[in-house]
Amino acid sequence: MQTVVIFLVLTVVLPIVITKTTERGRFDFIHPWLREIWMVLLVFGIWYVLEQPLASEFIMRHRDGKLAYLIVFLVGGLLLCLFWWLMGAVLQEKPKEGTLARQVDPFAVEVEPIIKGSGWFFVTQDKQILIPAGLVAFVTLRNQQSNVSMVSRLGIQVLLGNDWVALHRIDTRRLRTVYFALPNRTQAKLLDMPLLDTLLDNKNLANKETQRGWTLFFNPVGRPLPEFSYLRVTVDDVAGAHWTSEPLLATGGNLGTPKADDDLYKMTHAWKVVRTEDISTVPIATEPEN
Repeated sequence: MQTVVIFLVLTVVLPIVITKTTERGRFDFIHPWLREIWMVLLVFGIWYVLEQPLASEFIMRHRDGKLAYLIVFLVGGLLLCLFWWLMGAVLQEKPKEGTLARQVDPFAVEVEPIIKGSGWFFVTQDKQILIPAGLVAFVTLRNQQSNVSMVSRLGIQVLLGNDWVALHRIDTRRLRTVYFALPNRTQAKLLDMPLLDTLLDNKNLANKETQRGWTLFFNPVGRPLPEFSYLRVTVDDVAGAHWTSEPLLATGGNLGTPKADDDLYKMTHAWKVVRTEDISTVPIATEPEN
């Protein structure tokens, strides 16, 4: 009985005491070696048991000793393997309470509303050619990285069937003149609106800094965009980060529907009409610019 108690003290109680003693910043240099220390104590405990008269009697009971040594070898090896595995599981570090268990996304994004309408929105520069925007989306982008981030590219993909299809974004850093041709191009409204491309151009976003603005995507006149229910946003920055958002429910709709008309009404604060112009003689592009 005394042998069993001493064995348990050496292989269970003493290692637990050592482990708890070295917690909370005490004796930190021991932590990397705790698993090995436990194994040494186990080996010492096995050696102590084998040195006892009962173990010697068991070995001497077999004349050649081969079977006894084989049993000791197998049992000892099994104990060592199980003990090594158990210590790895017990000593595995767990995240402290209150710390993040997963990596935070580098960006957070909202897309609302989304206005679809063939032949209603046009982008141009010096009225040389009109680029039709079949989809106009108001995007809110926030940098969640601890360091500053300069966005180099932002895109939107829509789910068509089982495939994610990238829309062709109109670069409004260069083409900054936007018209809303309702009811027709002879009475087109020149808009003063925040364009996200312009707001992000050469802009270092600080941690938690947010930018909001409109993004416009090409679609030929007379060819409405296919219906879709989900979209996702892709963001690249100059440091090489690439991020794709989780699928987002597309809120909005085609112009002329109650939802889209309501979105337009609610978002009039995000743009203002400068004046009305006749742009009916300006040619319309049939292909997106490179």
